[in-house]
Amino acid sequence: MLPQCLSVFEANFEQGEMNLCSYMMILKCARKAGLVNYIQLIEREQHLVLGLQHIEVDIRINTFSILSYNNKTTVMLPVVFQHHIKVFIEDNLNCDSSKFRQQMLSSLKRILINVRDSCVMLHRQLSNKKKEKISEEAQHHLHQLIGFVNDIFGMSIKCLYPSSMFQRKKTGLLILGLLTEVFVYIHDVGMRKKGSPTDSAAKFLKSLQHSHENESLNVSTKDDSTSINIVGY
Repeated sequence: MLPQCLSVFEANFEQGEMNLCSYMMILKCARKAGLVNYIQLIEREQHLVLGLQHIEVDIRINTFSILSYNNKTTVMLPVVFQHHIKVFIEDNLNCDSSKFRQQMLSSLKRILINVRDSCVMLHRQLSNKKKEKISEEAQHHLHQLIGFVNDIFGMSIKCLYPSSMFQRKKTGLLILGLLTEVFVYIHDVGMRKKGSPTDSAAKFLKSLQHSHENESLNVSTKDDSTSINIVGY
C-alpha cells in the first residue's frame, strides 16, 4: 500500500499539488519498512532536497531521518547523501529547539553506525588480497567514508570557537560525543553503550589508528598543544 501512496503523491507533485509533509511521513514509513532502497531514494533526491531545506522544522527533521534509516548497515551511504547530510547539519547547528536537536542527533547516530559498519566490511574486503579489483574499489569507498566522518568531526570542532553561539557549541559537543560513542572501541563490555563498536569492529579501528588514514580523524588545537582522536584508545 505504501508504494501506491508514494506514486499518488509523486504524481500530484508533478502537477504542483504536493503535500510535502504527508509525503515525507509516508516515505519515512516506507524507508523504515525496507520498501525503499538507496537507489530508489536517489531517484527522489529532488523531493528530499526540498524537505531538507524547508522552512518548517518538522518537515526538515522528518526528511533528514529518512536518510538515516537503513536495514542493512553494511550498505554504503551514497556520496550524494553524504553531501546532503553535511549541508543539513551545517545549516541547522544554530537551531535552538531541543526536540529538533535530539531528533537530529538520533538520526546522525544511525548514519554514523551505518558508516562505521560499512567501513568494517570494506576493510575486510581489502584484507582479501585475491580480489584486486574489489580491493581498489573498496579502498576508494573507504577513503570517501573516512572523509565524511572527518568533515563531521571538523564541523563539530569549529562549533567550539569562543565566539560561537551557545546552541552551536552545545550541538558541536553532542556531535563529538556521538563520534566518540560510535568510533571509540571500549574493551570493557560492561561499559559499552548501544551502538558502540563491537569486537568485530576492533580490528578495523585499530588498523585505522595506526595508518595514514588516521590523520584525517585527528584534529589539533591552534597551538598544537592537544589533539583529539576518535578511533580508539
